[in-house]
Amino acid sequence: MSVGYCIPPLLSLIGFAWLAVFTARFGAAFPGRNIFIGICILGCFLYIDVLLIFSVSSERIALWVSRIDHIFILYLIPLYLQFFSRYLGIDRYRGLIRIIYAAAVMLMLSAPTDWLIRGMKRHDFGYWAAGGDLYWLVGLCAACSTAIVFSMLLQAIRNESRALYRIKLVYMAIGFAFLGLLIGLNTLPILGLSIYPPGNFAFIPLTIFAFGLFRYDLLGMNLLVRRGLLYGLTSLVLSATYATTLWVLHLIFPASNNIWMLLITFVFFFGVGISIGPLQSWLRKRIDSLIGRDAGDYPAVILALSRDIVTIQESEVIVGLLVKTVYSAMNLTACAFYGGNDTTGCFEPTVCMHKESVRRPERAYCPQAILRQVFQNHPKAISAGIAKYRLEKKAQEALLSDFELLGASLIVPLVGRQRLHGLLMVSDKVSGEPFTAEDIKLLDILASQGALALENAAGIEKVRALNLELEKKVEERTRSLQEALEKTKRMQEQMIRSESLASIGTLVAGTAHELNNPLASADSLVQSVLEELVDQPDTGSEIVSDLEFVRKQLGKAREIIRSLLGLSRQNPDSSEMVHLQDVVSDALKVLGNRLKYSKIRIETLLAPDVPPLRGSFSELGQLVLNLIDNAFQSVDPEKGIVRIQVLVDFEGKRIIFDCDDNGPGVHPELRQSIFQPFFTTKAPGKGTGLGLYICHEIAARHGAEITVGESPLGGARFRVTFSGVMRDE
Repeated sequence: MSVGYCIPPLLSLIGFAWLAVFTARFGAAFPGRNIFIGICILGCFLYIDVLLIFSVSSERIALWVSRIDHIFILYLIPLYLQFFSRYLGIDRYRGLIRIIYAAAVMLMLSAPTDWLIRGMKRHDFGYWAAGGDLYWLVGLCAACSTAIVFSMLLQAIRNESRALYRIKLVYMAIGFAFLGLLIGLNTLPILGLSIYPPGNFAFIPLTIFAFGLFRYDLLGMNLLVRRGLLYGLTSLVLSATYATTLWVLHLIFPASNNIWMLLITFVFFFGVGISIGPLQSWLRKRIDSLIGRDAGDYPAVILALSRDIVTIQESEVIVGLLVKTVYSAMNLTACAFYGGNDTTGCFEPTVCMHKESVRRPERAYCPQAILRQVFQNHPKAISAGIAKYRLEKKAQEALLSDFELLGASLIVPLVGRQRLHGLLMVSDKVSGEPFTAEDIKLLDILASQGALALENAAGIEKVRALNLELEKKVEERTRSLQEALEKTKRMQEQMIRSESLASIGTLVAGTAHELNNPLASADSLVQSVLEELVDQPDTGSEIVSDLEFVRKQLGKAREIIRSLLGLSRQNPDSSEMVHLQDVVSDALKVLGNRLKYSKIRIETLLAPDVPPLRGSFSELGQLVLNLIDNAFQSVDPEKGIVRIQVLVDFEGKRIIFDCDDNGPGVHPELRQSIFQPFFTTKAPGKGTGLGLYICHEIAARHGAEITVGESPLGGARFRVTFSGVMRDE
């Protein structure tokens, strides 16, 4: 037996042992972890068996070694299928896995007999088992499992949209899945073909799998971020390589005496001493170039961002600079920032940078409450691996779904002072390479700086908002003071005007009273003359007619003066029984001169038997006069209609005064303000804004309510309702 035949199974044994140690050492929590460790341990048993039967010279010993080993390695087939079913999250083969486990148990029971292995056959490479009558079932189960595994992997690769995870699945297919195929092909020489067992070359797919394991973190063990571990592995690999080389040299070129043995050993170790340092340096540089290609530029990136970000006070500019820095430094396919909203719990895409082939996010991201808690408590870059293996099941399912929805490979929360300012969404690199330890470290540092800058900007923006609010309040207060000053000025002017009107009213009352006597004397004189002329038959009829006209006009003048005297009484404390229809009549007489030259039609509807009410005749006259005067001013001088009604509601014990017009009416929005002092809709200088306010005050003093609404005539209706004021005279 040549020593060269033992090298492939030895390398495969070392590969399985390494995988078992690494998986157990780093505590990876990927699906099927224990199954994977079991496969690696059984792989170690398999290649220990291969090395033993290749090395022994006794056929009997080789037979029992092979039979004992088959008691265990038969479970490689169902474990292999179960691992990929768990890893890919596919449950539909659960029944088939149970069947293959049952077949493995049955075959295990027949392992010590000739039914499974009937003997050993001598080949050039050493002894190898010869299959019994049941061994075809082992080959069938192995072929079936391998076919199903490749089918699941191809389907998963076809359905995966993210390039990085597709690469991971390809490495799983080429590495671990192809490994199962090679081991399954070991059944060919057992079934009679005289070929070197293909499974002994398992170290080849194991090497590919190990490269993918470290390069793309296939099992989520986070080995990639442990650069010191990789450095240690290079030393271990070099040591193993040198030791294997020395062993092979001693086997191929055995020394005839101790002097040659010492010479060969001295020359070998001299070469090792010269080469190991440069080789280690070269390997470490290769590791650095593979897993941290752009890491050399990262300190400059951090320094530049730190220098620029401290001078910025606007949140939007900070976010834009952060996204641009991450996108450019890591050469990403896409990078987006989602700003937080404390009220709704949703995050809006505020800044996005992407390649043309990547769809720009347009909708908000509203994570579940459990995810917001994860982001709040884990202010570090979160990958799909962390989501899959380190979070509780509910958060895991929600976050993995969100990774697919957002098309992100990493989610980096920006947390400052226990506040989640937003989320940085990082997609795959353009090169398809995985994220390294330096990448994660860069993202964490930039996220911390960004969160601090956003916190400071939020504080500055809050101060600005407070300043603006304070300035606004000062402006409002200044405006209020100006309005109060203007209102006070108008009130002073109105008080002066009211005093003037009161003085004029007093003067009018005095003048009217003084005019009353001359008019009475003139009327008596005209009446006496008329009586004398009537007794003289030769008096002309024209003179009598003229004198009668004079007396009639004098009567009108006396009537007007009487109305003025009634409306100008200024004693507010006086209370008397007032007939509202008399108040209306007097008001119309005062306004008679204006009506004489106007085309406005006056309609008066006074109910009969209107009982008197207790109040001030002059104040009620002023109320009625103001309302009628407002109606005159609001209607068209050519087509205006003013209707005045006095109604009695005996059941409700109410007296109602209505003043209707066909003018433009009063807008509903103004009806609540129209009775306020100084409120007017007239042009400046045309009104004081006190007429309706005075009416409101007069009505209130008389226990009445004044309202405004729509009139049947199409304009406004002012209604004054006197409730519970009817008294017997």
